[in-house]
Amino acid sequence: MKGGERGFGLLEMTIASAVMGLLMAGAFTLLFRSQVTFELQLANAEIRQQARVSIERMSTELRLAGYRIDNLSEPITRAGANVLQFAGDIDDSDVAAPCGAAFENAADGGAERLTYEVSVGRLMRQIDCWDGNSWTAEFTNQVGADNMVGEQVVFSFFDEAGAELGPCAGAVSAA
Repeated sequence: MKGGERGFGLLEMTIASAVMGLLMAGAFTLLFRSQVTFELQLANAEIRQQARVSIERMSTELRLAGYRIDNLSEPITRAGANVLQFAGDIDDSDVAAPCGAAFENAADGGAERLTYEVSVGRLMRQIDCWDGNSWTAEFTNQVGADNMVGEQVVFSFFDEAGAELGPCAGAVSAA
């Protein structure tokens, strides 16, 4: 080496390594936190999409409550804060699904009874088929939406004037 040139000393290298280590730890912490935030936002978006699809399906099917069920007395059979059950011919007598040809071709058959229920953070859907004499469970425990928070009130019912009805099937059916 020439007279004025020196390399880094051990103390300088140690300090530079410590500073670089602190900078890297901070950068990795930020990266990790942003990745966790991204994954949580992605999961939240998926939950919201499940809920949108379930609500759209439920509203479409609920519009068919009472459709082509002259042999049944009430289209809405249960209505509560966490459960809604109604009957109608949601497949318009199609022999493919959800109820097969045996139900659709039975005397006074062809109706489907749908039950939507919130239980343990899940919106569950069940379809029962009417064979003219009784309901037969065909599709049970279909998860519509998952990871719902708590057991809060999900369903509310209103009459034509906009007044909220209590959670009893009779008041809802009569309205």
